[in-house]
Amino acid sequence: MKQYHLNAVEEHQLFVRAPDSASRGKEVKVVWTFDADFSADGPNTVTVLLQVSAGDAGADDPKDDPLVSLSVSHHFDSEDYEFEVTHLADPDRQSFLATLLGISLGTVRGLIYARTVSILGKRLVMPIVNPTAMLRHLVEERGWGGPE
Repeated sequence: MKQYHLNAVEEHQLFVRAPDSASRGKEVKVVWTFDADFSADGPNTVTVLLQVSAGDAGADDPKDDPLVSLSVSHHFDSEDYEFEVTHLADPDRQSFLATLLGISLGTVRGLIYARTVSILGKRLVMPIVNPTAMLRHLVEERGWGGPE
């Protein structure tokens, strides 16, 4: 059984755009964008960097004019796991990283709610994201699977 603990959560950037007076009270459909990266700060330390944003689905490009944007690092230690950002096709490594990614996503979900509720009200809630599916997509997209 792999054991880990969360050492620190660092917010790097937070942006919240208050609605203009014309759009207050109107329902806005939101498009969420997620990105993650992993790094090894030592043989037993993993950092998960998450970047999450929510943009107006009616905008030309919701990514260019977000309602909310947040970048957060989560620093984990594990005494019995050595981490590399290569060969992530290994199911054991993917399972471990998906667990850390899930913890990170849950923390960011709470941060976004806490940081935006006073400005945007209780209407903006980050959706549940499947960390295993997100990790598989990242491994495929970035070629982290290692040699075939």
